[in-house]
Amino acid sequence: MAIFLRSLLKSGYFAECLTGERILVIGGAGFCISTETGDMYPLSYMYKYCMEHGALSCDKAILFYENMSDLEKADYFGDFVGLEKQYEEDTFDRVVVLSGLEMEDNPLLALRQLYRILRKNGKLNLILRTNNDLYVKYYLSEYEHKWRFTSDDISEIFIHDEITRNKKTANGDFLIIEVEKKYENNYILADRPLYSCRAGKYIRPDELYLLGYFTRYKVLEKIGMYEKSDKFRDHNYLDKYEFFLRPWRDKEFNFLELGIFKGGSARMWEKYFSNAMIYCVDINPRCAQYETERIKPIIMDLGIESEVLKLRNVKPEIIIDDASHFWNHQILALFTLFDILPNGGVYIMEDLETSVNQEMFPDFANGCPVDAYTILERINKVNVSKVPENDIDMFSEDVTRIGLRAEMISFIKGSCIIIKR
Repeated sequence: MAIFLRSLLKSGYFAECLTGERILVIGGAGFCISTETGDMYPLSYMYKYCMEHGALSCDKAILFYENMSDLEKADYFGDFVGLEKQYEEDTFDRVVVLSGLEMEDNPLLALRQLYRILRKNGKLNLILRTNNDLYVKYYLSEYEHKWRFTSDDISEIFIHDEITRNKKTANGDFLIIEVEKKYENNYILADRPLYSCRAGKYIRPDELYLLGYFTRYKVLEKIGMYEKSDKFRDHNYLDKYEFFLRPWRDKEFNFLELGIFKGGSARMWEKYFSNAMIYCVDINPRCAQYETERIKPIIMDLGIESEVLKLRNVKPEIIIDDASHFWNHQILALFTLFDILPNGGVYIMEDLETSVNQEMFPDFANGCPVDAYTILERINKVNVSKVPENDIDMFSEDVTRIGLRAEMISFIKGSCIIIKR
C-alpha cells in the first residue's frame, strides 16, 4: 500500500484537486514510505502532501488496530463508528481512507459514517485490497483481514453516487476508487454481501461470527482495543485467550504478566479480571508509573535467574510472557515459573516469531543454543508420548518435567498456551 500511495502522489493523482479543501485522512499507520528525509508513515506522508498542495486543513485519524508510532500526531484515534461523535455532518470536502475497511467487522457501517461526515459533492477516496491480495505478506503479526473489495462492490454500494476515478496496481492487488457524493441522505445498506477472506466467498457481515470457533469471544478484544494493547492490534490473540481464561473473569486471584511496555495490556487485564491483582514485570523503571490499586509493576531484569526466582512469591494462577522475546529469557521464565501454577493454571508464551523466523529476528538468540519454539515442541512431544525425553542436553530434565505435568499444549498464531494438570 505504501508503494502504491507514493506512486499515486508522484503521478499527480491528487495534485490539482486539493486546494482549499477540508480533508480527513484515515489509516495507513502500519507501513512506512522511504523518503529523502527518512521513513514516514503513509498517514503523515499524505498529510504533508495535502498541505503542500493547498489544502485548507487536513485531519489525521489512526485506527485502533494499526501501528501507533504516529499516535501523538493524530487528530482522532478510534474506529470508524467513533467518527460520529468526533465530527459533525458535512464536515469534509474530501475523505481519504488509506486502510482499515478490510479489518472492520462491518465495513458497510464504516462507509455510512464516512458518507455522513462528507459534504454533498465531496470526494471519498478509498484505497482497497482486492481478491488478488488474500494474504498479508508485509508483517507477520498484522491483524487478520476480514474483507476484500472489487470496483463492482463499491459501485453497487454507492449506486446513487458517481464513481469519478478508478485505478488498480499493475498486479491488481490494490485499487483506489474516488466516489463523488451526489445524494444527501445516507442510503448505504449495512447487510449487502462482501467478499470474506476467511470464507473465500461473498457473505453478509452479520454472518461473520459463523466463520470461526473463536469469533464469538469479543469481550477481551473490545477491552484490548480501547486500552491500546498490541495483543489486539498486532497479534490477534485475544479471542483465543478469552476462550481459555474466561473462568477467571470474576475470580479473586493473582495474575502475572512479563513485559509492560506502555501499560495497555495491564489496563486491559485489570478491566477484564474484575477481582484479580495484576502483577506485571519490566526492566524499564518508567513502567512504575502504571501502578494502580490492582496493577502492581515489578521492575527487574528477566535475564537474571535470581530475579526471576523472586516472582514465584507472586503465586499466580495465570502467567503470560510478553517480555523481551529473547530465547534464553523465555526458556528461563518457563522453567522457573511453570511449577508454581496451581492445577488448571495457564502459562502463555507469546511472540514465538522470534524463534521460527530467525532470518527476520536475528538478534533474539542472545547466545542461547536452542530457540524457545524448539523447547516447546520437545515439551509437547513428551506430553503426547507420555515418555520422558532422553538426556539430549542441559534442557532435557526441565522439558520432561513440564511435558509430564501439562494437561494441554496448544499453539496458535505466534503464541503457545499450556494448561497445567
